[in-house]
Amino acid sequence: DDDDDDDDTIRLPVSHQVALQAHTKTVTCLALDRGGGRLVSGSSDHDIFFWDFAGMTKELRPFRRVQEPLGQVELRSIDYSPTADTLVVAGSNNQPVVLDRDGRKLGTLMKG
Repeated sequence: DDDDDDDDTIRLPVSHQVALQAHTKTVTCLALDRGGGRLVSGSSDHDIFFWDFAGMTKELRPFRRVQEPLGQVELRSIDYSPTADTLVVAGSNNQPVVLDRDGRKLGTLMKG
C-alpha cells in the first residue's frame, strides 16, 4: 500500500531548469512572449535583458540589454502586447514606456 501512495505524488519536471544570470540586483519583473521563445527580465538595477531561447548558446547570455529605459527608476512590471510586437515597461515613477520587441523605445506614456 505504501507503494501506491508514491504513485499519487505529483511529479514536476525538473530537467529543463536553467539559471539565467545577467542582472546585478534583484529581478523584479518577467515577461514571456505568447510563443514562449523570448523572455524579458527587469530588475532593481534599472536594466532590461532580452533572452531568446531559440538562439541561445551554451553560455546562456541575453541577446540584448536596454540600459535604464526609465532612467534611474526601479522596474516594477513588464508585459508583451497581445501580438508580442511591443512591450510596456513600468516602474516606480508611474510613467511607463513602450518598446518594440527588440528593445527600441517607441514612446513614453503620460504620467498617472
